[in-house]
Amino acid sequence: MDLTTREGWKAFLKANAPQFILWLCMVLFALLRWAWTGERQPLPEPPVPVFELVISDDLPADVAEELEKRKVKVRRTGWRSPTPEEQAATLRILQAPKFAGTEAGQEVIADADAPLWKLAYKGRGKPIPIRDQGQVGSCVSFGFAGAVEYTMAAQAALGKERQELPDIAQEVIYAGSRVEVNGGRVPFSGDGSTGAWGAKWLETVGGALERKQYGSIDLSAYSVQRAKQWGDRGVPDELEPEAKKHQARCTLVANAEEARKALSQGYAISVCSNQGFANTRDSEGFARAQGSWAHCMLIAGYRADRPGFLIVNSWGAGWISGPKGKYDDIPDGSFWAEASVVDRMLKQQDSYAVANAAGFKRRKIAPSDWIVSAPAQRRFDGLFALAP
Repeated sequence: MDLTTREGWKAFLKANAPQFILWLCMVLFALLRWAWTGERQPLPEPPVPVFELVISDDLPADVAEELEKRKVKVRRTGWRSPTPEEQAATLRILQAPKFAGTEAGQEVIADADAPLWKLAYKGRGKPIPIRDQGQVGSCVSFGFAGAVEYTMAAQAALGKERQELPDIAQEVIYAGSRVEVNGGRVPFSGDGSTGAWGAKWLETVGGALERKQYGSIDLSAYSVQRAKQWGDRGVPDELEPEAKKHQARCTLVANAEEARKALSQGYAISVCSNQGFANTRDSEGFARAQGSWAHCMLIAGYRADRPGFLIVNSWGAGWISGPKGKYDDIPDGSFWAEASVVDRMLKQQDSYAVANAAGFKRRKIAPSDWIVSAPAQRRFDGLFALAP
């Protein structure tokens, strides 16, 4: 909570008002009792204010314990800015290193709304779940796993048949991007990964795994402990061949215009930057750019009336509050960001769109395709988006 801004004070008051109103009522009751009976008692102690803290790295145990006592809500990030050498190494091995050079990137697209989250809902037949990375800096894996989920759901919608699509295991992407792409070791202490490493893992070294049981390994639900352990040790050997069966295509999205084109053709984007945002939305659903987060999130939509991009965070549904604006069906935990702000984020050169094995083909999406309907459903088996 940035108490130097009006939005920050609103969020602070919203989080603390109930406790302080209760405390004032107790104080008033004690004073009235003293005045009426003459019996004087100690006044109740005021509540400890609730604050939020956004951090990237692990906290020492004693510091974390003290923060918990003080009711400080800790939000984890975990993005590390890649070095120019690391960026170049990834771009050299991607089949389509830059979106601008792909078929989709060269298409002329009218400046119109691209509600990709609606297309994803249409393809799945239900919303993609709201994610919470918990107390580990695994945001890069949530950005890329979300991009895979939204992209393959959009592809299912364009196929005119709703599919039963899998959730993607973030722990595998997190461990693969930290350890496996770096020769089996983590090159730094603490949590975190880079977009360049996430793209490298998904397209060349490893791939994506759906949530289910794999022998003795149960990946049916996200585990913070597993993410931490695998983030230090790497992906279990028995899972690596399975992950390589489901590789995605990744391409660098360098600015807002490229992002608009990608979304308009059904390709979601994992966006990595150090741009922070307020935890309240304005009347149109936009969050103010403020502060610094070394964080990775997901871009899942574009709007033309007030040029902006829909960003889906990985801190659960309740980290942000306020109206959603004209699109009242945007995912909980998401917000709109001004196009100029997203342009700055993308120009940090570590954000990637994802596609299936066919790559970033040119697509013409009709206006009717963005409309959610209820087509016939059939059983789907496997990672649809990662097949040609």
